Amino acid sequence: MSFVAVGDMLQQQTQVFYMTYEDLGINEGLNHDDLLKAINEKLAQSYGALQGVDVVSSLEDNRVKVTVSIDYNQANIQALIDAGLLHEGEVETKYVSLGKTQKQLEDDGFACTVQ
Repeated sequence: MSFVAVGDMLQQQTQVFYMTYEDLGINEGLNHDDLLKAINEKLAQSYGALQGVDVVSSLEDNRVKVTVSIDYNQANIQALIDAGLLHEGEVETKYVSLGKTQKQLEDDGFACTVQ
């Protein structure tokens, strides 16, 4: 997971993770094109309606690599919270806080570094 911030105000977030076909409820017996179509349909159900959120998927080693990018300048913060992409504790009154996000991630067991 990586972030771009100006001061404490998050501007962008990129997260890369892997899912199995089973995680997505997809039959891995499909041909390559049908498999990608099914993956993109499942991801669109989860992320497609969220303004400021872009999702890209690819196939790697019989897994689905998912890259989720969030532009906080375009995103609806409440919609991100409702979708589980953001915790309420990460939000200042008008923006998403880098410091609060880092603390939340550390509380969740992640190691964080600032570069």
